[in-house]
Amino acid sequence: MPIRRARRILLAASTLALSVALATPLAAQERVDTPTIERIKSEEMERSQVMDIMSWLSDVYGPRLTWSPNATRAGNWAVSETKRWGLANVHQESWETPAGLGWENEGFSLFATAPVPFIVQAVPQAWSVGTVGTVKGTALLLRAGCTDELKAQYTGKLKGAFLMLAPASTRTVSMFTASASRYTDSSLAVMQAAQPAAAGGGGR
Repeated sequence: MPIRRARRILLAASTLALSVALATPLAAQERVDTPTIERIKSEEMERSQVMDIMSWLSDVYGPRLTWSPNATRAGNWAVSETKRWGLANVHQESWETPAGLGWENEGFSLFATAPVPFIVQAVPQAWSVGTVGTVKGTALLLRAGCTDELKAQYTGKLKGAFLMLAPASTRTVSMFTASASRYTDSSLAVMQAAQPAAAGGGGR
C-alpha cells in the first residue's frame, strides 16, 4: 500500500474516532444523584447550625490565644459537640506547653479622669503584664522619630505613664448609614433565575 494512501486512511480513522467521542450522549456520563443533592440543600436551608457554631467559637470562646485557657475551653467544646453529632475517635492533638506561658484577659478598662472624665476605647496587647488593682498615671503622646530623639526628650519622664504611640484618629464615623445592606426580594429573584453561560463561548 502506498505511504500516502496509508496516511489518508489513518487520518480518516482518527477523525471518525474523534467524532464518535464528541457525539457521546450526556446520558452516558455519570448520573447526577439529585435526591442526595436535595437532602444536602434541605439540611443547609432548614437545619443549618453554622451561625450557632460561629457564635460559640466567636462570642463565648473567642478570642483563643495559643496556650490560653480559652483555647482549651474551645477545644473541649468542639470535641463534645462533634461527639454529640455522632463522630468517632474525636480528640485533641496536644503538645507540650512551655513553662510559664499562658495568657488571658480577665478584665480591662481605661478611663480618662481629667480635665473631663471619659471612657477610652482600648484593649491590652496579648502577653501584657497584669496589674494589681487600679493603676493611675499621666497620658503621654510620644513624639520621637528615632531612638536618639526618644532618649533626648523622654529620659526619666516615662515611669508610670500611659504611652500613646499614635495621635488620636480624625476619621469620622457615620452612625446613620449601615456598612452592609440586605438584598431585596426582587434582586434575589433575579439571582435565582440566572442561567449558566453556554459552553464553548470563546472569542472568534
